[in-house]
Amino acid sequence: MADASEAPKNAARAVRLARRAMAAYRSAAVLGCTTLLLLVALNAVLSLAFRVKDAFFPEMNPGAAAYHDRLQGVYPGMSLEEIRALMAETWQRRIVYDPFAQFREGPFAGKYVNVHEAGFRVGADQGPWPPADDHLRIFMFGGSTLFGYGVRDEDTISSHLQRYLRERLGRKVSVYNFGQGAYFSSQERAMWEQLLLAGRRHDRAVFVDGLNEFAQLNGEPAWTQTLRDFVSEKTNDWSQRWVARTALARFAAGVRNRLGMVSEGNEEGSAAANDAPIDPAAVEAVCERYLNNKRMIEAVAAAYGVSCAFVWQPVPTYQYDARRHPFLPKNPSIPLRYAPHGYAWMAARRGDPRLGGNFLWLADLQQDQQEPLYVDQVHYTAAFSKTLAEAIGAWLLR
Repeated sequence: MADASEAPKNAARAVRLARRAMAAYRSAAVLGCTTLLLLVALNAVLSLAFRVKDAFFPEMNPGAAAYHDRLQGVYPGMSLEEIRALMAETWQRRIVYDPFAQFREGPFAGKYVNVHEAGFRVGADQGPWPPADDHLRIFMFGGSTLFGYGVRDEDTISSHLQRYLRERLGRKVSVYNFGQGAYFSSQERAMWEQLLLAGRRHDRAVFVDGLNEFAQLNGEPAWTQTLRDFVSEKTNDWSQRWVARTALARFAAGVRNRLGMVSEGNEEGSAAANDAPIDPAAVEAVCERYLNNKRMIEAVAAAYGVSCAFVWQPVPTYQYDARRHPFLPKNPSIPLRYAPHGYAWMAARRGDPRLGGNFLWLADLQQDQQEPLYVDQVHYTAAFSKTLAEAIGAWLLR
């Protein structure tokens, strides 16, 4: 009889537990749905806000954003609105995947910046593509300083060089600017070799290097770890990639950067990494890698009947008065810290036969210069780009 009397109690207890569970589920579901709806709404609001910001207040490049009042000093003749438009076209473009060099500048058509689908930046009075056989055809390779981040198409080193050579040779000259953001000599060699394989004939290849050799101390292109994680499925999750592209993620990244929690892509890098002692072995390894890339380029150039030339570029942390540089940070990035040590290593070996007569040392071109030469931390002004182009042109004509 006792068992029979307990049955209704057990049933009632089970009903109460079920009701509590259902109530908890409803509360959790309401809370979850409400949170999700709030996140969706917040993301929509932020997305709209970012659209307005991007349309009317384009992002200046990271090195120049804090120095708006100094911008016009390095952009004579341009209004602040024109400078903003130039910066937007410089820094808001996309890059695309490259099967051999990993990435490259994507095609772009703007008022100040134009990139051909073949991968070169369009310059003033740009020659035809493919290059015409009756032109003196010069392909130039380098990083963002050669591409001309922060200057107009007509103010890049390549554009100035083309004008310089045309005026002095009195013949058709076409210079093609294959400078790519973040490229160093290994990637430049890969890109150039693919152009040779594609049958893009040219008379001379000019490689402008220096700074970016020290950006990737391990010799790997900038996106290597991201691609390595993707292939190993560490980040091969569509949901992670989708979340990373939301306005909320962009907002969070902005807050993180404002608080000093610097991300991998920040120009100045982490304070801990930037304050680490200089590794002399790494300096030597970087310079030796460059010399080996130079040797391989020379061997391929000889096989294809192409003349090649190599230029060692100026950087703001070597033979330049930092007081003249309005955008140099107190805590320079790793390449800017390593560059003076690597440049000193190279300077001590200028008589090395591996450098040879096809190597132009321009690292001290800015020595004793009194005017600002950079539009941000590392990229040249239009005037200094012209100075570099004329130095290269005079050397090529010797």
